Amino acid sequence: MYKPFTKNIICADWPNSYHNSLFLDFQINLNRPLPVKDNRFDTILLTDVLEHILNPDLLLKEMTRILKPGGKMIITVPFFHLLHEEPYDYFRYTEFRLKMFCEENGLKVLKLFPYGASLEILIDFIAKHISFSFILSKLNYSFGKLLSNSFIGKKIYSATFSKYPLGYCLVAQK
Repeated sequence: MYKPFTKNIICADWPNSYHNSLFLDFQINLNRPLPVKDNRFDTILLTDVLEHILNPDLLLKEMTRILKPGGKMIITVPFFHLLHEEPYDYFRYTEFRLKMFCEENGLKVLKLFPYGASLEILIDFIAKHISFSFILSKLNYSFGKLLSNSFIGKKIYSATFSKYPLGYCLVAQK
């Protein structure tokens, strides 16, 4: 989805990943220093990875090291989410810890926002329990979309997004 906005993409994942990616360029253990030169990348995209890292302080330090000055780091993390990729699911992060990661690494937070709220958490929870059925999944999706876009859904979102986020998105700059 982001390919049209880039010149080059390098995709890395760790050897323990449960995902087979056709686009994978490198397998790297993200729990160790990265075999990449300093100031290499304009942008780093770290999506739904941080919760699987045993030493997130080291990874964020390494990501900052390989990011060019003025470069941007985009991080997404789940908050309310089922255990996944066990036994490699270690943490859930709040907005406060994400800000602290940036402060500790000299990164400036440009944007930090929650996504989803209590209604989306409920819809996601149901979806994960009925994924065996295409019909039930389609009904849940359609009903969830209708409810989320309704007046009541928007009121629930406004009242709960800051205390019950499904996850967070962070954009920081070196």
